[in-house]
Formats: sequence, C-alpha cells, structure tokens
Amino acid sequence: MIYEKEAINDMYDIGIFCTSRKIDIIESNALKDFVYCIYRSIEELPDKLVQEYDKMDEFPYDEDYNGFENENFAPELEIEYLNDYSKENPSFYDQVLEWYRVRQVFYMLNLKTNTVKYTLNTVEKYKMRYDLGKCSFVLLNGEVMSNLYKLKDTMTADDRAMWAMYMGILSIIGDKDFAQTTSEMIKCRMFGAINQKELELLLKDETLKRVYDKYTTKRQYNKLLNIIQDRNMMTEIGLNRRTYVSTKMKNVDELVDAISAKRIDSERKRVRDEEKANARKKYYSLFQDNKKLKIG
Repeated sequence: MIYEKEAINDMYDIGIFCTSRKIDIIESNALKDFVYCIYRSIEELPDKLVQEYDKMDEFPYDEDYNGFENENFAPELEIEYLNDYSKENPSFYDQVLEWYRVRQVFYMLNLKTNTVKYTLNTVEKYKMRYDLGKCSFVLLNGEVMSNLYKLKDTMTADDRAMWAMYMGILSIIGDKDFAQTTSEMIKCRMFGAINQKELELLLKDETLKRVYDKYTTKRQYNKLLNIIQDRNMMTEIGLNRRTYVSTKMKNVDELVDAISAKRIDSERKRVRDEEKANARKKYYSLFQDNKKLKIG
C-alpha cells in the first residue's frame, strides 16, 4: 500500500469482496441475475463466466422474449437448465455466487455494476499472492474508506504510510477496547504481515524493503504515530516496554484506567485460580488419606 498509488483502488476492491462474504443472499436469485446479464448486459459478466456460458451448448436461449413474461423477468427454463448444469459443474455455481455477492454489495453502495468484473479481477490477482482467508483484514468505516478513495490521487507517500500504520494498529486491536502490543508488531501489520516471519518473506521484495527501512526508523515511526494521535484517531501509551493502543478511548487517562482495571482483574483471577487449584489438591490428598484408613 505504501509505495503503490493504485493500492487504494485495490483496498476498495478487496474491502468490497470481504464484505460480500459476510452478507446474506438468496442463492436462487444469483442464477436469475446471471441469466438477466446474458440477455441484457453480458459485458458485465466476468470473463470466466462468459467462457463457461459459451460451453453451454444446450442452454435454452429465449430469442423471442429474452426470459420475460409480459413485464416480469421469469426465466424458468434457463434457471432449471443452470441448476442441472451446476450439479455437474459445482465450480461454475461457486463463481456465480461469488460474482452475485459482490454485485449485491455494489447495489448497497449505489455503485454501477458494470465494474464488478474488474473488482473480481483484482481479487483473483491477490488470491494468487495471498491466502485471503488467513490475512489480517481491518474493518474501516464506510465514510472513511470513501474519503480515502476520493483522496487517492493526491495522497503523498507519507500519507499512505500513515494510513498503513493506522490500519495495521486497527488489525491488532480488532474488536477490543484496547490492545497490548509492541512497535515490532505494529511494523509487521503496517506492511501487511501477520507476524515477523511473514514480514521477513515480504521484505525480500527490494522495493518494499527500501520503503520499510525509510518508515521504520525511530524518528519516522514516532512521527507517523504522533500524526495519528494528533488527528484524534487513536490513543497510545508506552508502559513497561509495551505499547498500549486504543481507538475507542480518546485520552491517555481513560486508557491507563482501563489497563489498570484489566491488570487488577487478571491478578484477581490468578489468585482465585491458584486458590481453587490448592483446594482441589487438598481435597484429593484428604480423599487418598481416607481411602488408606479404610483399607487399613
């Protein structure tokens, strides 16, 4: 993201794709949309689906009404054929569902659906490089992502670095109120790595390595961290060689209170668990002693 201007476009596409995997859909409507595009806008279908359609020699193409019955689109024969085809070609059905899910997110965002196939092309590109199921994704507010997208052409490398750090920190916090971490982990997530081992693999890319060396010096790292805090996007404090970060708590006093409360709770739990363990040990010891007395 840091050194590629096009990365904001890719982020937008990947974000739409990840959102599409979480929404509920009516699967039967996916095939209906597919048929509609065949008749009215085949250019909106991804190349893979067009190629699959070209193989369907027995597809019951309705040359007279294009699937319409009066004003209603009701391609019953076409869907019946596709259901049978899907049973023999499950990968086709999976592709249709994936395309339909993304298409639904486009509708939700009031975007034109003629670019859905380009979003899926971007997704395919990243699937070849990463296991998207195991990547550390962050959930950005829709308004924030929209603003990022609008500013993408005027962003400097420093701006992109700041956003990369911010999103890396978000991936560490997850849905918690705050998180304990280290500067090394923040640097990992800033550059898209889930841990140090993965970061080492990514840094074999010489261009990325040069950018990493530039933005992870103590001066640059602290500069980016301060910008994020000055914009009131996050609160951070270092305690006992650990870094604590929060996006929900807007001042350090609130963050320190939360850290202290968690430590107190953790200590109480430790003492409680220790007392229970000792009590169990005592119980089993007495049980064994009573057993020996009965035998004797």
